[in-house]
Amino acid sequence: MSILRPSLIPLRLVRRRPSSRRGSFFSRAGRRFIAKRLNRFCLWFVGGLCAVALAADLLASDQPIACRVGTETFILPGLWSHASLSGQNNDDILDAIAIHGGWAWLPLVPHGPNKVRDIVGVERLATPSAKHVLGTDDSGRDVLARLIHGTRTMIAVAFGSTALYLAVAILLGAVAGYFGGLVDRVTLRLIETFSAFPTFFLILGIQGVIGVTSLWQLVLVIGLTRWTDLARVTRGEVLRLMHEDYVFAAQALGMSPRRVLWRHIMPGAVGPVLVAANFGAASAILIESTLSFLGFGVPSTSPSFGQLITDAFYGGGNPLLLLLPGSLLVATVLCIHLLGDGLRDAVEGS
Repeated sequence: MSILRPSLIPLRLVRRRPSSRRGSFFSRAGRRFIAKRLNRFCLWFVGGLCAVALAADLLASDQPIACRVGTETFILPGLWSHASLSGQNNDDILDAIAIHGGWAWLPLVPHGPNKVRDIVGVERLATPSAKHVLGTDDSGRDVLARLIHGTRTMIAVAFGSTALYLAVAILLGAVAGYFGGLVDRVTLRLIETFSAFPTFFLILGIQGVIGVTSLWQLVLVIGLTRWTDLARVTRGEVLRLMHEDYVFAAQALGMSPRRVLWRHIMPGAVGPVLVAANFGAASAILIESTLSFLGFGVPSTSPSFGQLITDAFYGGGNPLLLLLPGSLLVATVLCIHLLGDGLRDAVEGS
């Protein structure tokens, strides 16, 4: 009786290539977005502006980042008020160090955005020099310091107002599209009422009526008046996804309407909404700059690109007052629009 022995077949490990369709919707869209060099460049540019905005007080300030005068040590005196350094700028602190000893870690630009010297030492419309890299405006303020702090104003308005009207638009649009009925009719009437007025002139009228302005007040006004387009987009996406099979299955399993809406419908609807919100951020930047140019935007204590362009018209001695903020404004809006195009292509391809 013969014994059958199985032949020894060498085993080969076959490595399967990962499918391009694996992963969630956002991971697939993210990979498609990062794959393009132009998208990466625009993302780095906007990210660099955000870093400058966050570190504005460390990059340009009329007080040092850290210093030691005599026996006292001060950390971030520009952010945390110290009675010993009240009313003193970098020049005064350096003079005190020369007398009492110590050290000082000065920022990259040792001038504040609103620093104006006394009548004797004022340097109006100074040309670029080692002391003022980009010169000064007609009030003697350092242009580079105002550009750095103007970046903070621009980023705060763009992201603050966009986050606000994105939250309002998603809430109202999603609820109106899913529940319909009276809620939908009331939301549509609100959208039609706000859309009846041109957005810019509506914001300009509100700012004129309020009179006293501030940065966060402007963010609030822009955010509460520009939500209508995103609400329409959100409502349309919710109405489209309500007829998908997985939504019917979730409803058949007895899930609550709130869970069906926010757990199953909104993850698929938020992609186009975020793309539309990206273009809205660029529009918010242009609105803030235009209002500041006309004198109805942020106050003079909060530097803005629009204010710098206005200063260029009143003080024609320094062309950098017009070229630099105008170029940065155009480049920022262009990069945000290109990011929006890249996000749209990535979302549609996923």
